[in-house]
Amino acid sequence: MANKTVKATKAQVESRITELMGLLVRGASYSDILRYCSEMGAAATNPDAKDHAKQSTFYGVELTSRQIDTYIQRARTAFSKLSESDRKEAIGLAHARLELLFQSTMRIQDFKAALAVEKSRIELLGLNAPTKIAPTNPAGDKPYAELTDEERTSRVMAIVNQARARGAGSATPDGDDDDSDSDDLEA
Repeated sequence: MANKTVKATKAQVESRITELMGLLVRGASYSDILRYCSEMGAAATNPDAKDHAKQSTFYGVELTSRQIDTYIQRARTAFSKLSESDRKEAIGLAHARLELLFQSTMRIQDFKAALAVEKSRIELLGLNAPTKIAPTNPAGDKPYAELTDEERTSRVMAIVNQARARGAGSATPDGDDDDSDSDDLEA
């Protein structure tokens, strides 16, 4: 007669997922988790099994790597759900604190502090319009201006001519002898 495996209850599954979440939080790698589950599964047949092994939800349970993969995936999904709800909760809590702080500053007529609190609240909720950044030249002192096709062609040709002159070891197009390799190309 074939060995019949017993299906885990929902409570056991949730306990195992929680246990794996603890391992993941402590930095366990995939191979660490496989080894841990294997050791806990084999611990039931070991009379010298330590008490902490007997506390494991994996104690005496032999799982396939595919089953462990499923548990790991469910643990990671649980982390995602926690982070979503934690983020919403954290934003809600921060918003409530800012509201209370705003009311307090208005009550004592500290308008400068109230304005700072309101700016923080607006930033928290993302109510600001996107900030536009005007492109400038590399020095930052002049607005960026598009080059015309003629200007662009002229600059490219000047660079090409300088490169050719350097390659031939002759004078550059501006008439200077090109004895130095450290000259920068001008854009």
